[in-house]
Parts: sequence; C-alpha cells; structure tokens
Amino acid sequence: MTCQRIYFWDDQEDKFEFLPYREFYTRKNISNDPIVKYLFILNYDDIHYGISMRKSGRVDLYYNFQLKDATDGKIK
Repeated sequence: MTCQRIYFWDDQEDKFEFLPYREFYTRKNISNDPIVKYLFILNYDDIHYGISMRKSGRVDLYYNFQLKDATDGKIK
C-alpha cells in the first residue's frame, strides 16, 4: 500500500498528479494477500498512523506514511 496526495497545478488546465509521501518499498515475502480492512488516522500535526488487515488475517502497521511492521501470526 502506498500513501499519495493529489496535486492540482494552476498553470495547466485540468492537470493533476498523484505524488507519493514516501518511497515505495516492496515487501520481502510477496504473496497474493489483499487488504480487506484498514484504518488510517492523520492528526492535526500531519502525523499518520495506520493499520490494515489482510485476507490471511495478518496485520500491517503503518507510521509516517510507510510500512513499519507486519505480524507473523494471524489475528481474529
């Protein structure tokens, strides 16, 4: 999952672009395990916290717009 912000450019009509907050890092163990639930919080200081649950039951933790940790076991 990546976090991006949409920018509208004033000098060009109908021009917009998605720009990422952080560099994109690939997961070490790549598998087909889609996200089924997620919750992201962006506080008043523009600090980001997030959690996502994948179809397998594993959970990913996000901070400052990047993946910080992932569980090895499944969560019910």
